[in-house]
Order: sequence, then structure tokens, then C-alpha cells
Amino acid sequence: NENIRRHIGSTTRVIDGRGRTVIPGLIDTHVHALDVAAAEASQPFQNLQSIDALQTWVRSARADRPATNWIWTPRVYPSRLREHRFPTRRELDAAAPDHPVVVDLAYAFVLNSAALRAAGITRDSADPPGGAIVKDAAGEPTGLLRNVGPLLDRFRTRPAAPSLEILERVHQQYLAAGITSIVERGASVEGF
Repeated sequence: NENIRRHIGSTTRVIDGRGRTVIPGLIDTHVHALDVAAAEASQPFQNLQSIDALQTWVRSARADRPATNWIWTPRVYPSRLREHRFPTRRELDAAAPDHPVVVDLAYAFVLNSAALRAAGITRDSADPPGGAIVKDAAGEPTGLLRNVGPLLDRFRTRPAAPSLEILERVHQQYLAAGITSIVERGASVEGF
């Protein structure tokens, strides 16, 4: 404190933190606020913290839709699940045997058996460019797909552009976490 006080000038604004730690605002240089806001508009984020919670969410989602409608989960990160792993195709089958289910894991997806069938993904399916259809020792798809977003795009309904109100809520969440500046990584001219 004494070392910094000598730099206080007549126009310096001094804020007494009363013993608390004060740090500058954080700058996150890679966010997708527009995508987050659009997703929030159609399906508010839920922090699913275990495979049981994911299965419960899927069971609830299937209750109010026909079996032909795809179920896309909120974004899940395996490192945030209690089990610290990807859910399996069989675990998703147990939650929704007849509905196509996709667990969105950012750069990976896990599909249940109904989704693999609906997407036409079989043991004979070749890996798409830059992606991988993970197969077991017998050559059958496990349900885990890596970097194959375009392969599934036709089955996903994209949300409309978010309202400014929802986008503002997303930015308020950044602020609450100490992020005071961002760099939007997926913006279009329309988005701006």
C-alpha cells in the first residue's frame, strides 16, 4: 500500500477495498456470446453434473415430443460430469430408446442407437473430413462422434437470432464472473 500511495495524484480516484483483494477485470478473448444468447432463447442452459442428471433430463425431454423428434441436450462437458467421462450410447438408450438423442459436448457428440439409425451411421460409414466416427473393436459405432458437426446439422433446428435483452443477460453473467471485456469469436455482420 505504501509503495503505491506515492503515485496518487490530485486527480486519482482512490477506492478503499477495506482489506479485500481487488483485481482488474478479466478479458476473455474467445467467447460465443451470440450463440449462447440464441441457445438461451430456445432452451435455457442447465448445468447437468452427472450422467444420472443427463438421463433424467433426456427422459423429461422425451415425454412431450413424438419419437421422430430429435432431442439435443444442453451443452455438457465431460470434465464437469461427476463421472469425468462421456456418457455411453447404452446409457442414452436407457433414457430414450425410441427418440434420437444427441449429447452436445462442444467438439464431440454422443448419439444413442436411434440417432445413429436416423442419421444413417453404420459400421460402413466413413469418417467425415476432419472428423471421426468412433467404433468399437467389432467395428460398430460406439455413438461417440468427434468433430462431425456438419454431419448432424440437418437434424438440428438452429435458434433464431437472440433478442438484445437475452444478449444483455449473457453479458451480465460475464460481468458477474469478473469478465469485463470479451472478443466475440463467431459474430457475423448481422450479429453485430
